[in-house]
Amino acid sequence: MVIGQLRQDLAKTIINDQIIKPLIDMNYEVTGGNYPTFHFREITEEHKHTVFKMWSQAVKDGVLIKTRDDENKARGMIEFEPLPDEEEPEDPDMPPEEEEDDDEIVVAEVVVDKKGKKAPVLFQVGRRPLSRFEKRVDFAAIERVFTNDLTEVDNTLRRLLGETMRSTIRRVQDLLRTPLTASRISPFSINVGQEVMDTLNDFLDQTWRKGRDGALKELPFKIRREIEDIKRFAGFEPLEALDFFEAQSLEIKGLIDADLTKKAKQELFEHLSGGRATTETIDELRKIFEPYIGDPEKIGPSGPGRPKAENLLLAHRLENIIRTPMTGALNEGRLAVGDAAGDFVIGYEYSAILDTRVTQEICAKLDGLKIRKDDPRLRKLKPVNHFQCRSLYIMITTEDLPVKFSTDAAIDAGVRRVPKGFR
Repeated sequence: MVIGQLRQDLAKTIINDQIIKPLIDMNYEVTGGNYPTFHFREITEEHKHTVFKMWSQAVKDGVLIKTRDDENKARGMIEFEPLPDEEEPEDPDMPPEEEEDDDEIVVAEVVVDKKGKKAPVLFQVGRRPLSRFEKRVDFAAIERVFTNDLTEVDNTLRRLLGETMRSTIRRVQDLLRTPLTASRISPFSINVGQEVMDTLNDFLDQTWRKGRDGALKELPFKIRREIEDIKRFAGFEPLEALDFFEAQSLEIKGLIDADLTKKAKQELFEHLSGGRATTETIDELRKIFEPYIGDPEKIGPSGPGRPKAENLLLAHRLENIIRTPMTGALNEGRLAVGDAAGDFVIGYEYSAILDTRVTQEICAKLDGLKIRKDDPRLRKLKPVNHFQCRSLYIMITTEDLPVKFSTDAAIDAGVRRVPKGFR
């Protein structure tokens, strides 16, 4: 009671009355006397048990997934001993594949509202029930790669391309200070710079690692324990993948350079032939960068809670450039775990559960295919299989037996659906 009174006095008299209220008054006009207030978090035994009950109910309802860390934290709340290292919380009984339930598929995240309270937010991640293999996957973590990580690299590339645009405009302004000729236009080129390539390369490397680490956590506990030294296995670092990412980043940079150079020359020749004013030509140059830079309020990586790509101002240009190889890197990292796990991983399920813009003729038909690990067609079907593809390979392990793999006819039909440029 004494501590509670001290907390109340400190919050009201010192923090709210002497700090927060004067700061608000200096910066804002307050009407009605309603000020934001500071409160200490509750520390009572009653509150601890309330939190435990909320967590327990969330696990029971399937909104949250119980992990070892969650289990031990919950045990601490009710003063139980933590789990011994050799034990793993039992997973709930998985229904047979053909008897999966029809519960809505959701991923839970926690956000803080304007009053500072935490609240669960659910968003649908698919159009069908999760398979028993998908139930091991942390789709929320993967979704963050497709949104948060993508937004971060997207912003970095926009900044770098913005710098390229400004330097290009300065060069053109200098070029137009004297009479323009075709011989002066021909050698003109745009180079977005090494930093663009390095940014893409680093992003693909980190995405590969997140794919690897996420897949490792999906392995059943018995298998993880058997291969606990898996990160030291040969090939578990992206040595070959790094060379591929570097080549891919160089190719992407080259495509951007070529696209911008071609369009900039077209504008310069238009200036030469049409006698346009310099200001008009400069405005047209800005427009050729718009598909890559655009308006931050209009263009951003699409996905759950975001506008669809077709509703954005040419957003497909930059988003396709980033998202398509990103999905490939994520799946390569996941496949590295399956390779390192040896015979423990026996196959993969094709999952389009996150692909909210799934193509009806490609991933919608591939969704749910189960392919043996040693099947040579596995690589031919590996996502990405269309622009902005977000499909994943989900591991099938010896702990999942018995498994009914897809027929040869179904797999062959799937391979035929993949466009040649993606096989």
